[in-house]
Amino acid sequence: MVDGRPYVQQMDDETFERIPWEHLSGSGPKRPPMSARNVLYALAGALAVAGVTAALAGRSQPAPTTTTLAAVVTTTTAPVPTTVTTMLTEASLAAVPDAAAEAAAWAEWVMELYLSVDGSAQTELAALFPPGTALPVPATEQRVFVESVRTLSVTEAGADFRAVVVARLLGATGTDAYRRLPDRAMVWTLRWQPEGWVLVDLPESAPSPQILPGAGFALGDVPEPVFSAAAVHGTVVGGGQVGDLWRVVVGVADELGGTWPVVVWFAPDGSPAS
Repeated sequence: MVDGRPYVQQMDDETFERIPWEHLSGSGPKRPPMSARNVLYALAGALAVAGVTAALAGRSQPAPTTTTLAAVVTTTTAPVPTTVTTMLTEASLAAVPDAAAEAAAWAEWVMELYLSVDGSAQTELAALFPPGTALPVPATEQRVFVESVRTLSVTEAGADFRAVVVARLLGATGTDAYRRLPDRAMVWTLRWQPEGWVLVDLPESAPSPQILPGAGFALGDVPEPVFSAAAVHGTVVGGGQVGDLWRVVVGVADELGGTWPVVVWFAPDGSPAS
C-alpha cells in the first residue's frame, strides 16, 4: 500500500539504450577508410610539395659531391729503416761545419794520452793504433804529467786534417818531486770517415812554438802624475810614452808573495786611459 492506497504494479514498455563500446574502452572513433580518389589526390600533393622544397634547397646550397670509398680510405705503410754507408769526398768534408775544430779537439785528446805516464798500462792508447805499432816506452819509475795541451793550427791536406799541438809537461822519477820539462810540439794527422775520426799515422815532431817580442817593451822613467797613479796598482817597474798615452809596467803581488808584471795605461795627467 502507498499512502493508504493499495499499490498496483504496472508494466511499462521497456526502453533499451545502447552505449558504444569505444566510449567504455576509452578508444576514439575510427576514421572511415579513404576512397581511392582521395588517396591519389593526397599522393599528388605530397609529390608537388617535395619537388618545390628540393628546388629551393638546390638554389641555396651546393650540390653534394659523391665520394667513393677509394677516395677516403688511405693506406699508411711504416717506413723501412735503411743503412747507407758512403765515404765522404773532399768537397763534402769541407761542407761539414766545424770539422777543423773537431779535428783539433781530437788531436789534443790523443796528445794527452800519448805523453801521459803514470805507471799504469797504456791500453787505451794502444787501442788507437793497429797491433804492432811502436808506442812510447817510459823509463823505470818515470812519471809524466801533461799540464796543458793546445792546438796552434789546423790545415787541410786533401781528405786529412793536420793539427799542430803543443803540450806543457811536468816530469819526475821515482819519489822525486815534479819538475818542468821542455814543451813538446807534435803534428797529428786525422781523417774523417763515416764511423768517426781516424788516426792516419803516428805523430810527427815539430819545433817548439816561439813568439817574438814586440818593440813596446822598453822601460824608462815616467812623470810624477803617472807614477803616483800607477803605484796604487803595485810596484812601478817603468814605462814609456806611446802616442798620447803612457804605458806603465806594474808588479802586482799574489797571495803567495810573488809578483806578476802587468801593463796599465794612463793619460799624461795620471788619469786612467779609457
